[in-house]
Amino acid sequence: MRSTTTRRALWAVLFAQLAAVSMAHAKADPVESEGIQQLQAHMWRSPQSPAGDFKNRTATPAAIPDIYGPGAVLTVGNVVMKVTNYGLIGNPFTNISSDPSGQWPGASGIEYLDFILLALGGVNPTATDPTAVRRVSYLPEWWPPSSDPEDRMYRAYDGIINGNRLVNDDGDHDPFTGQDLVDEDFLDGRDNDGDGRVDEDYGALGQLMFSCVMVDDTPAAFASSTSEAHVPLVTEVRQLGWAYSVPGFTDFDVVQWDIYNRSKHTLDSMYVGIRVDIDAGPERGIQDAGRSGGPPFPAEHDPIGRSRHPLSRAEDPDQRILRARFRR
Repeated sequence: MRSTTTRRALWAVLFAQLAAVSMAHAKADPVESEGIQQLQAHMWRSPQSPAGDFKNRTATPAAIPDIYGPGAVLTVGNVVMKVTNYGLIGNPFTNISSDPSGQWPGASGIEYLDFILLALGGVNPTATDPTAVRRVSYLPEWWPPSSDPEDRMYRAYDGIINGNRLVNDDGDHDPFTGQDLVDEDFLDGRDNDGDGRVDEDYGALGQLMFSCVMVDDTPAAFASSTSEAHVPLVTEVRQLGWAYSVPGFTDFDVVQWDIYNRSKHTLDSMYVGIRVDIDAGPERGIQDAGRSGGPPFPAEHDPIGRSRHPLSRAEDPDQRILRARFRR
């Protein structure tokens, strides 16, 4: 994985036809537990960010990562799911936020998700310390790049000004080829293309979309080390999470990660890992289970059954479309 290349991981969290998801309660492993406990300790030491309208929220040192109070929740479809800038999808922090984690159908109070965690592993062939050659960035090592107000969650939707997908919103062109520059600016509050303008031409998806940037080499990531010292891969993740209100597309949400190597050297044998903890059942039962340390409900109380397709994954839909065309 060279510094100029990108790996894309695209996940569609499907709760379609949930005439069929069984209840499951997967416990966090010791590393995850330590990370969550350390983060919670930090939260209790810091004042909570004020609640209010999401679009007026800006990042502050106490509000990073954005997991407090009312946050970025996809609400336009039948799957109501929280998106954060902490390498985590969902809301396991019910002591500081009443946001849904992954409810279906709609805001029904019936949860099907505790959390989804992003893990990125790779080999650093330039490392001189043998223990630093093979590393993984994982909870709680994904953070916004800084505590600047720009490094926060952003909200958009299909058709928003400057966010028309596959359209040259700002009318600029490649200086060498003369071709239109389309969707060249990621929605992150930064001037990514060096033209002096911010978020002037990006591609919004769905009827509600949240975007953010996360990195694994911040001071907060080093300070959050638990069972072993954190050795970052020095990568950047540009995350999009979106949902549709269009009939036929409302029973899933989509999360996309574009991963960039910012280490200035080659990274080898890159892997993207997904840790999914599915807690299925009424929200109150899951909260009670969290306090007692047991599963949310006995299996015989499950009125729904088992899903054949609780989670669907597509590595890169653009490549899939291209392969289909070449086969014709």
